[in-house]
Amino acid sequence: QSMNPNASPSSSPTTPAPTQGPTYVPCSVCGEGKEVGNPNPIFSFPGTPPISCGDLETEGEEGKIPPEKCDTYPILIADLCECQSMNPNASPSSSPTTPAPTQGPTYVPCSVCGEGKEVGNPNPIFSFPGTPPISCGDLETEGEEGKIPPEKCDTYPILIADLCE
Repeated sequence: QSMNPNASPSSSPTTPAPTQGPTYVPCSVCGEGKEVGNPNPIFSFPGTPPISCGDLETEGEEGKIPPEKCDTYPILIADLCECQSMNPNASPSSSPTTPAPTQGPTYVPCSVCGEGKEVGNPNPIFSFPGTPPISCGDLETEGEEGKIPPEKCDTYPILIADLCE
C-alpha cells in the first residue's frame, strides 16, 4: 500500500485571513437594538477613512470594530445614518430627540479631554458629521461652559486625543 503524502482528506491548508486585522465582538454601530435607516451617507471622521453608513454597520456586525470605538458610534452617526429601532415596539424608553437649538440648554461643565486633562494644542479643527467644525480650544471652552451634553462630552476624549494632544 502506498500512501500519497499529499493526500490528507481531513486537513486542508488553512490560511489566516490577515487582511482585516483582529476580530472583535459583533456590535451595532447605532446602539443596542437599533439599525442604520439610511445606508448611503458617507461618515468621515479624523483619522479614519470615509465609509458609508451601510458599510460601517456591516463592519460592526462582522466584528471588525473595537468595542470602545463601537460604543462611540451611536452618538456620532445617529442623525447622519438615520439610526432607528429594529423593532418599533422594542424600546419604550426611547423618546424622540429634537436637535438642540443653537443656544440650547446648559449642562454640567466637562473636560472634553477627560478628567484632569486639558487641550494641548487648541488650533486643530475637529469636525464630524452633524456638527459644525470647531477648533480644539473652542471645543474645550464649550465643555467648560456646560454647552456640551454629558453623553457627548464622555466620548470626546477618545475622539480628540490625537488631534488636540
